[in-house]
Amino acid sequence: MGAFQDALTQLAALTVSGVRVNYGIAAVPDELSRAQLPALLVLPLTPQDRLFPERGDGFTALA
Repeated sequence: MGAFQDALTQLAALTVSGVRVNYGIAAVPDELSRAQLPALLVLPLTPQDRLFPERGDGFTALA
């Protein structure tokens, strides 16, 4: 999983206008304060973590 970890680390290092701080996988705090927002959180997702498990279900759920 080294290449995947490296890719996520590089994503966390991106500069995004309007984002105050960036957190990689190892640096994500348990809680964020208002002073830390907006923040870029780079996290791997598993299928059970997804809000809408299958493609297209988002619009169905919102309707």
